[in-house]
Amino acid sequence: MKEFLITVMVLCLLLSSFPAVVLAEQPTDEKIAAGIAAPSDNVSATSNSRAISSGGTVSTQALNLSNGTYYLNNRYSGKYLRYYSSALSLTNGYVSTYGNSIKWKLTAVSGGYTISSISNSTQYLGVPTSTSLNTVELVTVSSGSSIPARCIWILDTASGGGCLVKNTYNSKYLYTYGNSLYASSTTPSAGTTSYYSRVWRIANVTAMTSSKELTSASKFNTLVLTVNGSGSPTLTKSPSTAYWASLDDFTYVRSVTSYVNVSGGVFTANAEGITTMTATHKVTGTDFVFAVVVGTAPSCTLSHYVDYGYRLRFGNEGIVETYHDILANKWNSIFGTNLRFSRKMHTSAADTCKIDKYGSLTMSNLSSFVCEHSTMHLTRNAMKSTAGNGSDTNMRVLWTGHILPDNPPSGTWFDSHFTIITPNWCVDATSNYTNKTESEIRKQSICSLVHEVGHLFEMHDHYCTTDAENRPCSNPYCDICVYGYESRRQCIMSGWRWDIESTDNSDLFCSDCERNADEYLTTLQ
Repeated sequence: MKEFLITVMVLCLLLSSFPAVVLAEQPTDEKIAAGIAAPSDNVSATSNSRAISSGGTVSTQALNLSNGTYYLNNRYSGKYLRYYSSALSLTNGYVSTYGNSIKWKLTAVSGGYTISSISNSTQYLGVPTSTSLNTVELVTVSSGSSIPARCIWILDTASGGGCLVKNTYNSKYLYTYGNSLYASSTTPSAGTTSYYSRVWRIANVTAMTSSKELTSASKFNTLVLTVNGSGSPTLTKSPSTAYWASLDDFTYVRSVTSYVNVSGGVFTANAEGITTMTATHKVTGTDFVFAVVVGTAPSCTLSHYVDYGYRLRFGNEGIVETYHDILANKWNSIFGTNLRFSRKMHTSAADTCKIDKYGSLTMSNLSSFVCEHSTMHLTRNAMKSTAGNGSDTNMRVLWTGHILPDNPPSGTWFDSHFTIITPNWCVDATSNYTNKTESEIRKQSICSLVHEVGHLFEMHDHYCTTDAENRPCSNPYCDICVYGYESRRQCIMSGWRWDIESTDNSDLFCSDCERNADEYLTTLQ
């Protein structure tokens, strides 16, 4: 018979057979087969009935597992049972991080199973000798010694999938509360958080190493709701076969709390507005961001003005559209916007000044800003005046290839929905201001664009402007001087030079920036 059987991939698993796109699910009474990846010699089920104190007698199934090594993951907390520093603990993360400390050997014995640590084979999961206590503990059992009755457990199927882990010595169920483990004689009503704190998902170690963990390549899509309506986002899992990744396997934090409520992956709209959600996968600890739009998604256009100095320095003004697309993909995902694109060649004040002085634009005079017109034509205000002001729904970005006086930073925020991107970070700081490599120009240009458009959406700089001469900081939003942080937050508005294309959306903005942008965008609906 064994030659026809396969290795268990997961035992008591709630979601292993679900498709890549997951909608909100409500717990239902399911047979054990719904929680198993595939039939195997590692598991079988027999009908059983046991009295459960809170709900009378319910139909259950006792699991019969093959001896082997498994992970035990709590459904409510999403955390793994761990042996750490000679004690029991709970943790989340990727299994490769914790090695043997979260691996447990399950061995069939008379009346149930023993659960021992792979990190220390003498340590068995057990309960105290006093049946009145509600704690669990590690019991030392030397090789060849008899297994104490308080180290024997029964695994019963749980409502909705997963297992109830019950000790045969005191008839109490293993459960989590916060970061601690306990044993309880009761099982609350199915579908409640208290019940799920007693539910454990068990996966074969070999199966979990075969691309079954949810990765950061997964994606939540923007959820659009009407006022008083309810719905759930779709989650595209990567890999599509990832275990333990239903919508209630995440916690959700809202940038703005007044527009929507969320419970178990179901969102209810209270008022029109934009909310950026941070969804944290309870099992791996991975963060994802997505937008919930109540009402109509706000639309606005970024009008890109490219001067002739830019074309001369960088050779192809069309690359600006690529930069915009990278920005828009992130912006639309995080803030639920419809960020449109336009581009035009533009004769900037710097173009005019250099042509008037030198007769034409050349690479050498793009960097030569000392002329009789410099205070009129090469200032940032002069550059802004030739492009004109933007508006709430049509924001203007000027790209220049000229080095302006004092070689200002890559982007400088101006009023009236206008920003300018200068080539400072894209050139070497020498007398010739020669261009850096194409890959470096791309990275710095996208970073500058994302930072400056952040200003257009009411985000504020976090960095300190105190200089070497200890002149007072002039930034009213300084993380250090105003908000009292020890260092700048890891946010694109902190001035960090990031490779935006390789940065996860969840790492781009701090919660303050997300909230400011959402509140601004709400005014555009």
